[in-house]
Amino acid sequence: MKTGIIVYSNTGNTLQAARRLQEAMKGKGQEAELLQVRAGNEKPESDVSRVRLTEKPSPEGFDRLVFASPVWGFSLSGVMKAYLAGLPPLAGKKIGLYVTHQFPLPWMGGKVADDAESYRYLAESIRMHPSQEELKTIMKTAGFGHVDIHNMTGGVVALHVGIKC
Repeated sequence: MKTGIIVYSNTGNTLQAARRLQEAMKGKGQEAELLQVRAGNEKPESDVSRVRLTEKPSPEGFDRLVFASPVWGFSLSGVMKAYLAGLPPLAGKKIGLYVTHQFPLPWMGGKVADDAESYRYLAESIRMHPSQEELKTIMKTAGFGHVDIHNMTGGVVALHVGIKC
């Protein structure tokens, strides 16, 4: 089985995690290719209509796909939303998604990265994030016929797995 790891990374953190996933898969004898989604905007907006994609990897030729993206406002980044919206139907492919975020407090990211504006979203993101059951309902409404929730690290992280019907 050939896996395509399709990643958008704004700061490099998500790309680093994707590379680790690729290395782990290859270490287990699995074929995995890493492809990047890129936006031409200097600071891509969360508004999908403002995103200008410059690299749109094709999902063709893969049996499995893993999409990786940073979180913006506790939602998938606008860049990845724009990319996914332009894809053909992915029927028959096994699909996974992971998202990344960094720094527990907005000021921490701004201080380290010297870019406080990019991290102001985090506190609001935490406040606005749907509960596990609300997210499950959102996924079902979006067409995922079967959705499972897997709590990890004592419920600090929850993995929602959906099967598109």
